[in-house]
Amino acid sequence: MKIRMQALAGLSPQEQSVELELPEKSTIQDAVRLLPIKDFPQLIYLVNNVRAGSRQELHEGDSLLLVPPIAGG
Repeated sequence: MKIRMQALAGLSPQEQSVELELPEKSTIQDAVRLLPIKDFPQLIYLVNNVRAGSRQELHEGDSLLLVPPIAGG
């Protein structure tokens, strides 16, 4: 299956979306493992603009957005 994935705020050198080919029944966690992300253990995941957990199954045509937690005051 194909999904679109985008990583924001310094997670990726390019903040453009990329198309990924994943096996059926892949989860968000499976998709994130394909990226060299190790410094952000508490990412926020949005699937089709809805917050999701890392074990959520992805489906053909889904859009996955990875956002690191943001702190500030």
